[in-house]
Amino acid sequence: MKIGMILTIGLLLMSQAIVRAQSDAKEDVAVAETASHRWLHEYYLQQAKTYEFFHDENRSMQMKLVDKPVFRWKQDDDWSGDLFLWTHLGRPEVVGCILASKTEEGTRSVAHEFHSLATEGLPRTKMVGDGIWQPTAGLTMTPFPDSETPAKSASLRMSQMRALARGFNAVMKHEEKDWELRWLPQPLFRYESTEAKVIDGGLFAYVWTRGTDPELLMLLECRDEKPAPRWYYAPITFTSRPIRLTLHDREVWTSKGGGGWVTGESKKPYETFFGGRVTVPTDKK
Repeated sequence: MKIGMILTIGLLLMSQAIVRAQSDAKEDVAVAETASHRWLHEYYLQQAKTYEFFHDENRSMQMKLVDKPVFRWKQDDDWSGDLFLWTHLGRPEVVGCILASKTEEGTRSVAHEFHSLATEGLPRTKMVGDGIWQPTAGLTMTPFPDSETPAKSASLRMSQMRALARGFNAVMKHEEKDWELRWLPQPLFRYESTEAKVIDGGLFAYVWTRGTDPELLMLLECRDEKPAPRWYYAPITFTSRPIRLTLHDREVWTSKGGGGWVTGESKKPYETFFGGRVTVPTDKK
């Protein structure tokens, strides 16, 4: 065997060993940094599983919880949360976030944040603690003005959805400062529902730049109607702070904000319920 070939093989084996070592080290660091957050993720999931949402007043059509959170976020002030969806015939009808923040005592203060995505009111639902939620108003789907006809292929419709979502600009006010929310081009959830006449749909997020907290969500749907399918949108506030939304520099929606964590009954489409406090195991050093 030639010396050059031996040197080449030796260098290749050495580089592979270095890559494996770097990968192992990265995994070890990740474990050390996220042990408590992994515990929180499991806690969030178990909390989400306690909810039973129904599509009808007779409670005969139970919504289905999507197996895994569709989004996980963190904030620079040590807030974190996981986003969950409940669907009916494939279409998301409820979005919920189980989130927590660190307290001065070292525990975590937990909140359960929900918004109805149903186009009609929802039946009464038992929430965390003494909470009762019965949103009476349905989500309003607004047709896009002058949008192109939905494409026939799913891949082209995805491109159309991104182009439509890119046209929005969301600004949130916090402590007298305007924060432009960052749009995430990858939908959190994509779906179709022939029963609801939804050919294609996507749930998008606009996040706070202090982290990845989704302060605004957006449903985009290609709906089957006559004489031809058409694109619709629905902004979904996911914060108590005021938000102003424009489409191609024209204001199309505002949310005044206000409110806070509740412990009783609510008929609003968006509400946050106090979930108590929890002690999270500390990371091993």
